[in-house]
Amino acid sequence: MASANEKGEKVSKFETLKLLEKCRKERDDAMHRESVLREKLRQYESRMRSTEALKQKLKTLTMDNKELRKQVKTLRTEIGLECNPKFNGRTTKDIINDLHDKERECSSLVEKAGKLSLTIDDLTSELANTVTSKTLLEDQVQSLQQNLKDMTNNQRRLLKLWEDKKVQREQLALPAIAQKPGQKPVVHKAIQTEMSIGSSQKLPVNAFETKPFSRDNDRKTVLDKHSFPTYGNGYHHDKKAFLHDETKGSDLLESCGQHCLGCPAVATHHHHFCNPQQVQSPPPDPDDIRLFLHAECLSLLTSASAIFSLILLCGVILMVGFLNLEYYTVIPTIACSKIALLGQLLHPRQLVNSLAQCIMGMIVAWCCAITIGGRYETLGHPCSQTDGSFKVCLNEYHLILLLAGAFVGFSHSLLGVIHNMSYVSFHTVQQYKYLRFKGSLPLVVKCSATQALYSVRNYIAVYFFLGYIPKAWICKTLNLHLNSSAQPLDSITGLLDLSLLYHLWLSASFLLFTWHITQLLFRIFVTEVYSFPVQSSFTEDAHQTLPKVLTDKQPMILKFLALQDLALLSQHSPSRRCEVFSLSQPGGHPHNWNAISKECLSLLTDLTQRLIAYHDTVATNGRAKSLSTGSERKTSSETSGTEDLMSPRPSLLMKTPASVFARSIVGGPQSPLTAPFTPDLDSPFASPALRRLTAPVEQCSPWFGTVQSPHVMRRGPKLWSTSTDSQVNGSPPASPASVPSPKQEASKPSLLAQFLQNRKEQLPEASSQALFADSQAHIWALEGLSYLVKASYSEDQFGVVQTTLPSILSCMLVLQEAVDRHFKLPHASSKPVRSTSSMGDSTHKTLRFALRANLKTAIYRITTTFGDHLKAVQMSAEHRKRLQQFLEYKE
Repeated sequence: MASANEKGEKVSKFETLKLLEKCRKERDDAMHRESVLREKLRQYESRMRSTEALKQKLKTLTMDNKELRKQVKTLRTEIGLECNPKFNGRTTKDIINDLHDKERECSSLVEKAGKLSLTIDDLTSELANTVTSKTLLEDQVQSLQQNLKDMTNNQRRLLKLWEDKKVQREQLALPAIAQKPGQKPVVHKAIQTEMSIGSSQKLPVNAFETKPFSRDNDRKTVLDKHSFPTYGNGYHHDKKAFLHDETKGSDLLESCGQHCLGCPAVATHHHHFCNPQQVQSPPPDPDDIRLFLHAECLSLLTSASAIFSLILLCGVILMVGFLNLEYYTVIPTIACSKIALLGQLLHPRQLVNSLAQCIMGMIVAWCCAITIGGRYETLGHPCSQTDGSFKVCLNEYHLILLLAGAFVGFSHSLLGVIHNMSYVSFHTVQQYKYLRFKGSLPLVVKCSATQALYSVRNYIAVYFFLGYIPKAWICKTLNLHLNSSAQPLDSITGLLDLSLLYHLWLSASFLLFTWHITQLLFRIFVTEVYSFPVQSSFTEDAHQTLPKVLTDKQPMILKFLALQDLALLSQHSPSRRCEVFSLSQPGGHPHNWNAISKECLSLLTDLTQRLIAYHDTVATNGRAKSLSTGSERKTSSETSGTEDLMSPRPSLLMKTPASVFARSIVGGPQSPLTAPFTPDLDSPFASPALRRLTAPVEQCSPWFGTVQSPHVMRRGPKLWSTSTDSQVNGSPPASPASVPSPKQEASKPSLLAQFLQNRKEQLPEASSQALFADSQAHIWALEGLSYLVKASYSEDQFGVVQTTLPSILSCMLVLQEAVDRHFKLPHASSKPVRSTSSMGDSTHKTLRFALRANLKTAIYRITTTFGDHLKAVQMSAEHRKRLQQFLEYKE
């Protein structure tokens, strides 16, 4: 039992140990699992915290997204795109993809540009080498040609000398003289004999002597050459004969010097025909001859008369440039009637210009007379009388040249008014100044020669009939006498002197050439393209920016240059376009785009109002509509205000549009333009008589209303309408009872009033040209707006253009309708013939055709860019119908 108990205890201990070991393992496993679970719990807790943060962020983004959607919906409603849900627009992703594509294209273009630059450098080096080789070859060819020419001349002279020598030997042959035996003939190769040279080839002993040069002697010689006496019969001594009598060997010196310079080989061959009896002096030095000729030219150029003439010509050119600066205009003044043209010619400002050009023409003619010399040099000359005494007589040749200069200057000033030579136009194709001057130079020469020819023809006719008046006045004022033995120039035989006519034409051509060249250079420099900054970083330079120049009071040339710069930047400058589309900081307002678009739309609206008012005037057969009264007035205040704005007043004077920017200069509302008429009677220079001629008609005047006289009819500026007054206004024809009685004929106006009224009749072609005289500004405004709107489709990041797109389209469509209505009038679509024989610019005559073409192109430019998206733009039904025709290319 005891052993069994011991065994049982051992077994229980062993089991207890095993159980204990097992419990320990389970405890260790439990502790390990606990640590693992705790780690997992920690991870779960961290994940839960991050999930809560993400949920909070997601909630915030969701709220922001809702707010953004509300803002987008509000903006789409404001823009007018919410009515068309199909219009989704361009997303940011699309814009970024486009930018990446543009970047890749730019990189490829840069690589191509680098390759092209390398190619250009290679070609430039090759071209430089070719030009250098060409220059060397040309120099060699010229030297060879000169050598060939010299050898040919030498050969001819040698043949001639050989023939002369042969003839002389045959004629002067002498019997041979016996010589002593053993004696050899003495021959020297450096001497000549009288037998070997003909009588015509003998030179004096002092022929090759060089004279000492001095400035005083040269100046005295030149003055002597220009002071030959002119006699009454127009004869004067020959200068060459006079110099030959004074110094007999000077002409031979010059000819022999040229012979020695051109033919050095002839003198070498002369040694074979020499004789020891007479020795000739050595040939002259070519440097001495060159020095003599240079001294003569220098003394002529440095003479007192030449320097004074040059100073006067420079002063005249400066005065012409000042007159160009004072009288130039970028808007031509077009006379719409004969009385208007007369008013322009008789304007005091124009009379001052004509007087100044007469004086300058006389000064240039005097300089030409001094340069020509001879019989034209002085106003008086000594002449012999019947009693043998000498008196100072009038040199009519000098007088006729001076009066020709004054007449050419006066006629040039008149032609400047008639042909609008003071009008400065801007070329469509931009060129460098040198190329433009070079291309216009043949036209300047042609116009100067042609105008001089016609001016000389007219001057000869005027001098033939009225030449005695200035001649008698000059003689009486300066106490000069008329030479009775000389032929007067105010006669047929006197004026048929070809030399006189040639000198008159040459002087007039030189005068007009200098003036036309000055005017051409002025036009080239004043119309040079200038780039205005769109925005400035400094406050003091803000007035020089493009929006400020367009909207503020500025000279007209600056307005035109700014509009030209706007048209150019809208086409060719993406960086400056981005500045136009940019927003101001702070505030975020598109001030640049608002200012530019407002100014351009204002220009187009002004032109539309002028066209409507002009068409209303034409529709009433040239008379302004009477204001509606009583029951005829419209009930709508808006319609009434529009009618009052568009309807022309009877008391309004009809003028050429002085400025498309008149509202910014005058500062008040501009009255509508009914029909163009010039001159500007509001000017302080306008004469009182001209104001009376063009003043509004009073009610008590016999010209007021409709005077149904068989001889006189009260009508306004009758344009081209062939219908009667009753047919236009819709009233029945006048009854016989309305014909005035003979008692009323006493109030009929005088013949002078009738003549002046007929002169005030409007010229249809001129009135249409005057209506579009400032259309160059409208053309640039159309181009600038249309190109900016087109570029905004891909470059406008903030959508600043879309807010004004409906007003831009409406303004262009209204202007298109007004222009089409105007071109349906007679004589409005006939193109004038351009004159190429005058320096006057005639581009203003075709501005209306250019405006119509640019207007249609601008609308097509917008419609082809936006396409069907324009259907979502808010506009009237009539404008939408007209725009649909452009979308379908039916216009």
